[in-house]
Amino acid sequence: TWGRVMFLDGLLMLTQKDEFIYHEMLAHVPMSSHPGPKQVLVIGGGDGGTVREVLKHDPEHVDLVEIDPLVLEKSKEFLGFTADCLSDSRVSVHCEDGAKWVADRPDLYDVILVDSTDPIGPGVVLFSEPFYRDCLAALRPGGVFGNQAEGPVLQPEVMQRVYRELRKAFPHVAGYLSLVPTYPMGTWTLGFASRDVSVAEAIARGLASQRALETRYYHPQLHAAAFVLPGYVQALTAG
Repeated sequence: TWGRVMFLDGLLMLTQKDEFIYHEMLAHVPMSSHPGPKQVLVIGGGDGGTVREVLKHDPEHVDLVEIDPLVLEKSKEFLGFTADCLSDSRVSVHCEDGAKWVADRPDLYDVILVDSTDPIGPGVVLFSEPFYRDCLAALRPGGVFGNQAEGPVLQPEVMQRVYRELRKAFPHVAGYLSLVPTYPMGTWTLGFASRDVSVAEAIARGLASQRALETRYYHPQLHAAAFVLPGYVQALTAG
C-alpha cells in the first residue's frame, strides 16, 4: 500500500505513497513567498524530496546539507523517486553539520528550508534559538525560512517550543498545516519565518504567483488556506 518506506531509528520518515504532500508543502509555501529565489539551502532532507520540489522554481543553485551519509547512500539506492534530483547540476550535496554550515554563511540565501528529523539526538540543535538566529543572518534581504515543526496532537509541548524559539529569532513567524496520512495523527505543522516578509505578504505572493508548478497537493489557494489553523493549533504556534 505505501510503496517504499524509510525509517530512521525506528521512526517513519517517508513513504512513497504520500511523501509528495509533506515535501510539496515544505518547499512551495516558502519558495512561492519569495519573488525570485535563486540561492536556496536545504538542511537535512537527504532523501531529496524537498530538493526535488525546490528545483521546480528554477533556482540558480541549491545546497543540500545532510549530516548522515547513510541517508544519502540509501536514498540514492532505494528512493529514486525523491533522490534522483540530487544529480541535477544545480544541486551541491554536502555531508556536513547543517548548524555549523549556516553559521559560517551570512547573507547568502534567499530561502532556507530545514527538513529535519524530530528534535532528538543530533537534530536537537536545529530547533533552537541560536540556530534560528544563524539562519536569519544567512538570509538575504527579503529572505524566507521554512521548517518542519512537529504535530499538534501527540507532540504539543514540542511543537509549542519550536514556535517559541522561532519567535525569539524572527520578527515574522507563523505556522501552516500539512495533512500527511502516515505522520502521527495525520496533522503536521510547518513553520514560516522571515525578517521582513510578513505572513500577509507571504500569503498574497502565493496567491498571485504565476509559476507553473507541477504539483499534486499544493496550489495557490491552498497556500493561503494552509495558514488558517484550528484554534488549538493556533494557540500552540503562538508560542
